[in-house]
Amino acid sequence: MKRIAASYNKSCSTAVYLELLVFLSRTVGAHQIPVNEVATHQNEVVDPDAVHYDLVKKIARTLYRANRCFHVSAPIRFDRTFDALGLIHKELAESERTDIDQMNLLHDIGVSTRKYFESKTSSPVKPKTSKDHQPNQKESQNLYKIAGLSTFEH
Repeated sequence: MKRIAASYNKSCSTAVYLELLVFLSRTVGAHQIPVNEVATHQNEVVDPDAVHYDLVKKIARTLYRANRCFHVSAPIRFDRTFDALGLIHKELAESERTDIDQMNLLHDIGVSTRKYFESKTSSPVKPKTSKDHQPNQKESQNLYKIAGLSTFEH
């Protein structure tokens, strides 16, 4: 995970908190993640019309804090962002009150977040392997499981 995250972090100098949330709103859906695109404070970013407002608000706030943002146009990092999403996934998985729609929403957010970071790099980041060996599909899936990204695969 550290090698993958380090590669993303070095090549993702333009990833921005509010821009990520706007991207999520457009890719996951504005009914799921209604975002105030002109927000100037973290508390103004998510509109209360979200289908799962408490979850979306928690995700937005957790991403903001995990990335140590001080304003909505602050840079964000791949590793901190996915660590935060992983913690939320763990909480949802352990809660007796979680429904399948919340898990699906978090999955969609994870997939879209990964696409956002990939769009910020010059080329897709792949784990380094030896020249003689290219991982097959099963090995690639195992790399993502080891990295904690298995729930956010395409």
